[in-house]
Amino acid sequence: MELIANVNKQQHNLTIEQKGEHTYLVTIDDQVYEVDCIEVMDNLFSLVHDQKSYEVHTHRTKSGKIETHFYEDSFEVELADPMKLLLDQAMGAGVRGPVALEAAMPGLVQRILVKEGDEVEEDQGLLVLVAMKMENELGSPKAGKIKKILVKEGENVESGAKLVEIE
Repeated sequence: MELIANVNKQQHNLTIEQKGEHTYLVTIDDQVYEVDCIEVMDNLFSLVHDQKSYEVHTHRTKSGKIETHFYEDSFEVELADPMKLLLDQAMGAGVRGPVALEAAMPGLVQRILVKEGDEVEEDQGLLVLVAMKMENELGSPKAGKIKKILVKEGENVESGAKLVEIE
């Protein structure tokens, strides 16, 4: 999976490749790390790299960014699909007309945060998708009204599956 990660407003290229049940190859810019990662409890992760153990706490802010606490340090992380960023730039500011929120990766729909007819703001959380043992709150691509919810809680979806229609 390729992503753009803005960490404390500094942009990095990020690639995550699962190698084993809990083992991942993580490439940040040109640096490669082999990481063992287990979610110990909601939003608390145990990471092992080079035989050193790290405890990482995460939570999603109201703006949809992920705040990460690593010992005394805190980082604000925003993840984006590079293809979506290019498409957004090509289309100009704002999304016009009806759109569908699509799954960027396969996963399990854990929670639906809105109902049909709700008015939503751009980037407002619409649902929580669990992928690679991480909860991902997916935000609205635009401000508008929820036209139709196309999935149910507990449903497994494939990458590219339409999840919610917004008009």
